[in-house]
Amino acid sequence: MGLRDRASERQAEAESAACPGTVTARESFEQRRNDLGGDARSVVDDAHARHVGVGGDADGHLSARMADRIVQLDRRTRELRNESAVRQKFGVPPTSIPDWLALVGDSADGYPGLRGWGARSAATVLARYQHLEHIPRLATEWDVSVRGSMRLATTLAEQRERALLFRELATLRTDAPIGADVDALCWAGPRPDFEAWAKRLGAPELRERASMLAARRGLGPRARA
Repeated sequence: MGLRDRASERQAEAESAACPGTVTARESFEQRRNDLGGDARSVVDDAHARHVGVGGDADGHLSARMADRIVQLDRRTRELRNESAVRQKFGVPPTSIPDWLALVGDSADGYPGLRGWGARSAATVLARYQHLEHIPRLATEWDVSVRGSMRLATTLAEQRERALLFRELATLRTDAPIGADVDALCWAGPRPDFEAWAKRLGAPELRERASMLAARRGLGPRARA
């Protein structure tokens, strides 16, 4: 890590210290933001609490442990999705979403998927076979009807390792250390230096909104750490 990177890291740590929620630091660049979210969901699930992940589209559905207590709020549509809603929208259960993304691709996370595979064909095949390794290599062995199945099967056979890599990228880890339990993850209101942080962001109104929300929830002023 160069001097510029260290300076940026220190600046990020200083800025995040004023954030209104719980902030966790990544141990390495190989540990992605999704991994921390996955581990947070694991902590919440183990404690039998409820976790609402805020995201868009398929983001947030990648936890194999998703259930009614672990749901996603789509930040664009404001739709709250549980396991059954994921099945309805994508045609596959949450456990198959990483496989679905591996085939279809996810531009937000930087992997293109496999050529020719689309949302409908991926959903049809995965609804039957669940995971990539269970899909027969030959289209003649598929017992589902998919348009262009010969071409799709050939592409998957030729690029299977690539697809497995994409699936790994799309899968939430649940072993990323966050150093917090459910109680520590609960929002306790804005920190004393949140006002200055909001002003630096050019959004000073965030302090008032956060304070009003804290008051509605009966949260008192937070002490300075």
